[in-house]
Amino acid sequence: MISRLILIILVLFLFACREEFLLSFKTDEKVLVVEGEITNSSGPYSVRLSTSLPVNQPLKVPLQKCSVTISDNNGFSELLAESEPGVYVTDKAGIKGEVGNSYSLKVKTPDGKVYSTAYQQMKAPVEIDSVFAELTTQENLDFPFGLPGMQFFISTKAASEEAHFLWNLTETYKYEADYKLHAIYHFGDYYYTNRHMDTIASIAGMDYDTVLTCYNSKTVKSIFTGKTGNLSVAQINRQPFHFVSTASKKLSMRYSLFVQQLTVGEAAYYFWNSIQEQTTDENFLYTKQPYNIAGNLKNEEIENELTFGFFTVASVSTKRIFVNRPNTTFYIEKGYLAEPLELHKKKQPVLLVLTDDGVFFSHEDCFDCRTEGGEINKPDFWFDN
Repeated sequence: MISRLILIILVLFLFACREEFLLSFKTDEKVLVVEGEITNSSGPYSVRLSTSLPVNQPLKVPLQKCSVTISDNNGFSELLAESEPGVYVTDKAGIKGEVGNSYSLKVKTPDGKVYSTAYQQMKAPVEIDSVFAELTTQENLDFPFGLPGMQFFISTKAASEEAHFLWNLTETYKYEADYKLHAIYHFGDYYYTNRHMDTIASIAGMDYDTVLTCYNSKTVKSIFTGKTGNLSVAQINRQPFHFVSTASKKLSMRYSLFVQQLTVGEAAYYFWNSIQEQTTDENFLYTKQPYNIAGNLKNEEIENELTFGFFTVASVSTKRIFVNRPNTTFYIEKGYLAEPLELHKKKQPVLLVLTDDGVFFSHEDCFDCRTEGGEINKPDFWFDN
């Protein structure tokens, strides 16, 4: 959720929202940004505070030396410790989110300003029924017949009352480097991987077999919200998530999606839903009037002071699924290949690839999967069929 605030700051002054009022500010006025949540999962919990200029500087500057407190409706409160600049955390044995309780965040800045949120009740969690993917195509200007890929969906179990959801998604995928090393050329001699691996490792300074396969984990940056209020049964069915195309390596071997389903209050839902609507509206510059999307951290003395972000109170349900490589066409662009001409003039050693069309040379990055952001260590949760 924290990574989404960069996106929010960039769009706040371009898009409409449900709170139809304009907040005045100076173009050089610093705006407080809050990012954080408390859930029924085990702590510690964190709150990140920063400041940003709303118009011409969407980058955030950590706000240090604040007094940050989380309180519940039973009179218990905890003063958070600043673990790094602008990041405030609870003690591991400190406050614990419990379903049915209500929670508030209070912030006192170094210049004496005091901000707080209204108390939000932690709703009962709604279980995830299933997360699944279907092979389909998506319209794309570069693919007139449609770009293949997997569309992801979620279905929940029935809630006992109207429920509001925010979903956080983390994708992890297994992939390989662009090319598998066939041989190297080194000052007139050829060394082949099927016979000279030790020599190749000594000359090249790397065992390229160990960096052929990687795992990469990323937060899905899109925002996904849902509610059951307009449904005959308080249950989400086939709510679409993101689409993963075959124009990248994400589906090339095996893909995993971890879903964190947050059951939130109505105010949190409308905040995140407003962001979702504005950032997914393709014609936003022509269809909406520019309103500010107000956060829930309010200045206790200055009415309508602008703040960004939302301190979220939520209960959690999670599920992980795996998807194998789909049986469809892939459109992955691989790295540079060139004819192996005048190898003695090139930087030594020269790394060679064997393809159906013959032997070519390529850049060393094309043999190392880590250059694409992944790691060679398999995650603890990962398994292959």
